[in-house]
Amino acid sequence: MPKFTITTETGQGPETYDEPVEFPHATAAEHDAQVALTEMCREGLPHDKSARYGVRIQDDAGNQVYKAALHFEAEREGETGQAPDVPNELPLGPRD
Repeated sequence: MPKFTITTETGQGPETYDEPVEFPHATAAEHDAQVALTEMCREGLPHDKSARYGVRIQDDAGNQVYKAALHFEAEREGETGQAPDVPNELPLGPRD
């Protein structure tokens, strides 16, 4: 089974897993990376105005096969004002 090296970024510098992880193919590694990225965001909710989360996957030859990032940015009322197209109350999402 192919092995992939995973590197994550949670705002404290890149962190590479100690051992490569086996996946049946690159698409499976991509799907796992997407889930991991959303979990990083959920577990590390920012206590500041912005945060950046990322994940990179390399195959066993060292070629980058996938890269994804999420950027969180917040504004508080009175800092710049609310954009006219932003509703006053946003749904919580699928767990709403």
